[in-house]
Amino acid sequence: MQLPIEKERQVAMFRYNLLTDSDTLESLGGLLENEYPLKLYRANDIRRITMRYLSSESREIAFFARKLIVQIDDMERKMEQIEIERSMKRGNESFTSSSVETSTKPLPLSEDAISCKRTMPTIFVPKKRGAVPVACQKPQKPEVQIPEINRISVEKKMKEERRIEEYLERKKLIAEEKKREEAIRVSKVKNAFEEARLKRKQEAMKAREQGFWEEDQPKPKKAKYSKRRW
Repeated sequence: MQLPIEKERQVAMFRYNLLTDSDTLESLGGLLENEYPLKLYRANDIRRITMRYLSSESREIAFFARKLIVQIDDMERKMEQIEIERSMKRGNESFTSSSVETSTKPLPLSEDAISCKRTMPTIFVPKKRGAVPVACQKPQKPEVQIPEINRISVEKKMKEERRIEEYLERKKLIAEEKKREEAIRVSKVKNAFEEARLKRKQEAMKAREQGFWEEDQPKPKKAKYSKRRW
């Protein structure tokens, strides 16, 4: 694809201005506004030349230079993406065509197969009723014999577990028995205290009935005296 000569001349003129530091701002602005094809930017090495103006003292020139470089980089990335997609498409098309050719091409028969096909007739064997095809038969699982050592270790483990269970059961029974004994002892102590209290109460009532009960009388107050100094 040939580009218009006018665009090529414009880009060449802007390149000359950037190299000679003449009309720099206008040249950068023209390259940004027109958005020339990437081919012209590459041919005139615009990106490398524009890098010189990133550190320019003029803010406008530095800004335009940075913006132009970003624009060229975006165009480069888009072009790379397009090339990758094209290469992948070509690869898929070649793979598809080769697969179709391979699938449609018949495989050659061996010499033995050809001779057997010519000489040996096809024999049909009737199937027995109730017979299960070999392909449908389930394979029988072989019996796995447990080694003697493993069997002994398993039995030993089971005995150990039973011994632990019996020990825990005995421990539980002992704890319950102690709990019952403690409850009985506490109950006896409470009953003894209750009996003693009732006995004291009965004795007090009996003494009051017989007149031996003396109520507390108020004690006489002692006379107050003061020491005199002679």
